[in-house]
Amino acid sequence: MRRRVDSHKDNMSWRKNRSIPVVQTRRLRRAKWASTVLVGLDYQEATIVGFRRLFSYIRGENQTGVQMTWTTPMLIKVHPNNSRKLTISFFVPPTFQSRPPHPLNPDVYLETLPDMTLSVKQLQVGLNTEELSNEASILTTYLKGREQISDGHYYTAQYDQYGRRCELWLVHE
Repeated sequence: MRRRVDSHKDNMSWRKNRSIPVVQTRRLRRAKWASTVLVGLDYQEATIVGFRRLFSYIRGENQTGVQMTWTTPMLIKVHPNNSRKLTISFFVPPTFQSRPPHPLNPDVYLETLPDMTLSVKQLQVGLNTEELSNEASILTTYLKGREQISDGHYYTAQYDQYGRRCELWLVHE
C-alpha cells in the first residue's frame, strides 16, 4: 500500500554568499539525492527520461511505497569529457534525508552530495549540450583569477519540469 507524505516546504536549502552582476556565489549543504545516469542521449532527451525515472521513485516506486513531494531543483550533472553522459538528480525531501526509501528501479540510486561552494548563473531556456558547454566555458573564463573552479564537471539546475527556469552551477575547488 502506498502512503503519501506531503511537505510543502521541502525545497533544498542553500545560502547565498555574495553576488557579482551576472553570477551569484552559493553554498550548497551536504544532502541526499536520488539519481540516475543516462548515456548516449542528448541533453533534452536525457532530462525527460531522467525526470520520469526519478518522478516514479518519488511517486512511490520505492521499498516503502511512500509518495514524496517533488522538490526543486532537478540537477543535471554534465561530464565535460563525456558530454553524452548525464547524471539527473532529485533532492530528497528533508523529511526523508535521514532515512530515504530505497528505489525499486535498479537505474535509480541514492547518493550524498558533499558541501559545495558554487558559482551560479541564470541560463536561457532550451539550450542544447553544445550551448551549455559553451556557457560553462565562458563562465569559467570570466571567473578565472577570481575563483578556483573545478574542471571535472558542472551542473544545470532546473526549477520546473519544463526547464523554463534554469541555472548553470560551477563547483569551486
